[in-house]
Amino acid sequence: MDLPPEIRVVVYHFLIVDAVRDKDRIELTLGENGKSSWNHIAERLPPDDDDRTTDIPPPPLESSVSHINYSNLLSLATSNKTLYREATPIIYGNADLEYTSGVSPTESGSTLLHIFLNNFTPANFALFDELTVIDGSKELSARDVKAIVDLANSKLPNLKIINIQSIDPVFETWVDGEPPSCAGDFAQLMTASRPVACLTSTPILSVKPRLLFYFEYDMISPDPGTRLIMTVMKYLALNVMPSFTAIRNWRHESQIYHARACQNGDYLQLTYALRSVSDVEWNILEEWEDMSIALSEHQEDLSQIQCYKTWQKGINGLAESI
Repeated sequence: MDLPPEIRVVVYHFLIVDAVRDKDRIELTLGENGKSSWNHIAERLPPDDDDRTTDIPPPPLESSVSHINYSNLLSLATSNKTLYREATPIIYGNADLEYTSGVSPTESGSTLLHIFLNNFTPANFALFDELTVIDGSKELSARDVKAIVDLANSKLPNLKIINIQSIDPVFETWVDGEPPSCAGDFAQLMTASRPVACLTSTPILSVKPRLLFYFEYDMISPDPGTRLIMTVMKYLALNVMPSFTAIRNWRHESQIYHARACQNGDYLQLTYALRSVSDVEWNILEEWEDMSIALSEHQEDLSQIQCYKTWQKGINGLAESI
């Protein structure tokens, strides 16, 4: 406590930098008895080439919540109220929260992220600024993502980044002769990600299907036809987030406009001439023109929504053809 606050903040970063660099993480899982348990997990290593294929389908990943192992810094922070107040933004701001949506031995597995966040006070879980959702079951649905979005809206109001991604193919195994379908995974993950447009906060949105991992690792097929199809899907994947963002922004603007209209009594004023039995003259056309002008200001957002609808039809058609 004799050190100035600026020096103490530097010490806090030193206590967490090793865990971030070494990808030292701890993981929350559920046992068959329904009780949660924490386990230390080291950096994952890809399987050997001989172990990448199996004779039987590999089991899906279990549901889990993991984050950077900040135990050293947390131990120091809990020794003093002042240290705790100074260190918690660094602890939870660098936590790199990751939720794997997989199978669970109990029916409550879908609420594992809720269980994790219930261990924190609102002041603390509001400090988490990044969330990664991994489709561990390979069956992530729009309903699953909507539940995560609702949870983020209520308990993670300050998210800056939200990622939704497939399992990294480097760590994946498959049945011999039956590699995972790139197109099927792409259509399923893109369709499931639609509810992110309902986020009330404004984080950076990212959807990363298996296809983008292939481009990242330069694992693209040399066949020209396959390469062309994968390039087109890559373009769609990279351009879907601006559409989601535009829809989210349009929803925010509409909510603000609606709230102001209710507060100012604009709706009552607009319908006054229809509801009134008096002889008061009122130019409803002028008010309607004002609303038309306000609507025209959102034409760009509306065009983005139309692009999104066109994209969604294409994705649904791709899913039906697989």
